[in-house]
Amino acid sequence: MSGNEPSTPDSRAHRRRRRIALAVLAAITAAFWLACLLVAFPALELRGVVQRFHEDGQSWYEAHFYEPPGKKEVWKDRRARAAIEELGGPARAARRLGAYLRLPRWFAAHRHHAADVLGGCGAAGVGKLVRALADDDARVRAWAIRSLGKIGPDAREAVPALEALGKDASPGARAAIEEALAKIRGEKEGARSRKR
Repeated sequence: MSGNEPSTPDSRAHRRRRRIALAVLAAITAAFWLACLLVAFPALELRGVVQRFHEDGQSWYEAHFYEPPGKKEVWKDRRARAAIEELGGPARAARRLGAYLRLPRWFAAHRHHAADVLGGCGAAGVGKLVRALADDDARVRAWAIRSLGKIGPDAREAVPALEALGKDASPGARAAIEEALAKIRGEKEGARSRKR
């Protein structure tokens, strides 16, 4: 068929089908990129909040050396509360930080700080921290253990996971797990030291 010949109904139908296929392909591509943006922007925002929490922690060394022992935890808890408020309160922050913990390590390098901040979310963060106990990054697991201990009796649903983790843990991790379990069970300091 040369360029001057009139088009036949078959060629018109073929062009029409091709235009429809291209439109469908363009719609699928646009939907894919929109989904990527909808996932990436909140992840980038979370990454920024966790990064600021980490960068604020750089001055932790000053607080560590120049503040009395009790002031260090107050200072750190204040930073965590500020991050939680920036993320929309404890319940919303727990959901968002739980999603951040599931991001790949190459994208979310400070996931252990997210586990630390989750400890300030109270009972809303317990499920996310229990999932973090199975993380492949030891720092994330360590901060999840500490955060569960910080939550205390509201983290009772984490007891079986902590006990299971304690069976295969190193001696240092086992001590942290025992401390967290004691805080969750509400044991007094004297009762823990007699137990050992």
